[in-house]
Amino acid sequence: MWIKFCGATRIADAVAVARSGADALGLNFFPASKRFVSTETARELAAAAKQASCESPLNGNETGTPAGCTIVGVFVNASVSNIVQTANTVHLDAIQLHGDEPAELLLQLRRQLPGIALIRALRASAERLPELLHTIQQLQQHSAADALLLDAWVPGSWGGTGTRIENSVFSAVQQQTTLPLILAGGLDADNVALAIQSLDPAGVDTAGGIETAPGLKDPAKMLRFVQAARSAHHTGPSLTLPNGNSIKHA
Repeated sequence: MWIKFCGATRIADAVAVARSGADALGLNFFPASKRFVSTETARELAAAAKQASCESPLNGNETGTPAGCTIVGVFVNASVSNIVQTANTVHLDAIQLHGDEPAELLLQLRRQLPGIALIRALRASAERLPELLHTIQQLQQHSAADALLLDAWVPGSWGGTGTRIENSVFSAVQQQTTLPLILAGGLDADNVALAIQSLDPAGVDTAGGIETAPGLKDPAKMLRFVQAARSAHHTGPSLTLPNGNSIKHA
């Protein structure tokens, strides 16, 4: 089970994410977000998380050697040039696109950043399911994404609302795609195990569920989340990322 904690804003929190045993740290580059960080701050957070994960006995790949914490940059409707520059400066391992980015933009990123995994975040609801499935079909047809992240549709928001996606919507998408699906929205240590057992995602992602306030992580909550997620059985598809870590963590 691949676990991503998103939205750290302080070095101490980035280190705590890596030491918790989570697989990935998400850094938010959307200026309107309450978890936004500058490129310079993100570079410091990423370096601290990488170092801490290599020293942590909780973080390793299937051979038992440290895989390092995967650094995921989260963007909303940013330009290709901005994403590429940020990725190179921060040394991102993966890019998560949370806006209205078309498949063509992902293909441009694929050409310019060939060693970086692309995660397409999609906001889902029962009412928008036909449109959502069409978007996924286009992404698959062009091999534009390595994984999909499904979050709940909340009008006027690009994510991070803490709203749970409907189980029926997640299952409907699951039946229509072979891409690894990451579940996001409203997850915490108290509900993540049941969510994994019910939906069998390839990975899980949370921000508010492991915080004391937006952008301020709680080490105890993170440890409880990881323990709960790891305790749930998982048989879903995997995605190997550039650093050897994968979205199917043993």
